[in-house]
Amino acid sequence: MASLELGAGRLTMTDKIDPKAGIIFYPKIGDKITKGTLIADIFTDKKEKIDEAKQKMIYAIKLSREKTKPVKLIHSIISSER
Repeated sequence: MASLELGAGRLTMTDKIDPKAGIIFYPKIGDKITKGTLIADIFTDKKEKIDEAKQKMIYAIKLSREKTKPVKLIHSIISSER
């Protein structure tokens, strides 16, 4: 939803997508971070939406002192072979 605010997605089919907008996250799930670690870069031409996107990201990111288990990114592979 944060990237949507920045223009990197659309709520309706008529919304325009800005190919320059988006978020790059640097630490991966489970990576150890310390104070001052850059977590993400935000890109947008909608400067008025940056604070709103930041707030959505703050509420979406969970920091923990315990090691986080890796997330399974690929759940299944769909093949067209028969």
